[in-house]
Amino acid sequence: MDNTGAYVTRGQFLLEAVNAGKATSTTLALSAKAVTTGVNAKYTFTPAAPVPQIGWWIVQGAKATQIISLPTATEVELEGGADVGLSTEIANGSAKLIQTTLSAYDIDTLLAGAMAFIDRHTRQWFNARALTLSLEGNNADTLFLEVPIISVSSMKVNGDTEALPVTDYTVFTSRTYPDERRNPRIKMARTPTSDIFETRPRKFMRARFTEIVGVFGFLESDGSTPLLIQKATLKLAM
Repeated sequence: MDNTGAYVTRGQFLLEAVNAGKATSTTLALSAKAVTTGVNAKYTFTPAAPVPQIGWWIVQGAKATQIISLPTATEVELEGGADVGLSTEIANGSAKLIQTTLSAYDIDTLLAGAMAFIDRHTRQWFNARALTLSLEGNNADTLFLEVPIISVSSMKVNGDTEALPVTDYTVFTSRTYPDERRNPRIKMARTPTSDIFETRPRKFMRARFTEIVGVFGFLESDGSTPLLIQKATLKLAM
């Protein structure tokens, strides 16, 4: 699945904070998971020290959520811990107890600033964003974009009010080989003309605008943000 969120998760950020000496961590063993209210869940934990505090974080892999209550001396309740498939889901097993005063808002704000810096200086973005683009033509049968194309759901050419049939154009979206992320483009297909001996593609006309509805962004073949961008995001956010 393509990443539509932050370039790195809160869990990745918290582990980086530990590595940078800005937070401390302890390994816990979680067991006896039980849903409390809504999507929250409580767990039995060992060892008993240090004593967890409300607001501290539990991190498991890239997933992270906060402690919202301490039902007993050996239990923690986690916000969204039972929210299956989301970034807050925590399973029975080993996890990191991260001791920090940073809130979810604090982390998200730091990550947003780092992402904005990267976007500005690379003139790219590194998640999937659904957009409607309006681009001027170039009097050619190929329209070049400045950001990789993930998918196109609709295209109205040269100010037309009706969308062009998808069979009338080709969208270059490969993220492997050939890697079209560095040469994103849409090319008109060749269509019959009145001359039975010739075919001629329609052109994207200059001074006219083509509306493209789609999803765009620079992602790896598995849908993830490139690893070097993740590392840069973490370093900048620190």
